[in-house]
Amino acid sequence: MQTREETIKDAVDKILALDESENIEFIFLYGSVAIDKAHKGSDIDLCIRIKGTDKEAFDFVLQAMSVISSDLFDIKLFRQLPLYIKIEVFKGKLLYSRDMQQVYLVAYETIEDYDEFRPRFFDYIGKEAIH
Repeated sequence: MQTREETIKDAVDKILALDESENIEFIFLYGSVAIDKAHKGSDIDLCIRIKGTDKEAFDFVLQAMSVISSDLFDIKLFRQLPLYIKIEVFKGKLLYSRDMQQVYLVAYETIEDYDEFRPRFFDYIGKEAIH
């Protein structure tokens, strides 16, 4: 029986072995597994940032889901996530990066966008009113 870490590593290796994997910019583990708050039934959340059109990226995720255990994993495309989830992705664990400089740049831009958006978001969810 594999450990969760071995299962994740095997999944990433299978994803990186796919055609078009050279277009992957990064893969993050995020969510409950990444922050050690998973329970027995928790899925494993992976986020992939990949170059290409939306269709090419979506097709790649379908390929990835076909080679890993889709009942264990949930793969999301970074470009399709809402801003407040993108921030959570960067709190996770980086599993693969083609170019760390690019990861830092995307993280920086995401944080800037979130900081601009945060007052309206907090107002909307009732956490903090805009003054």
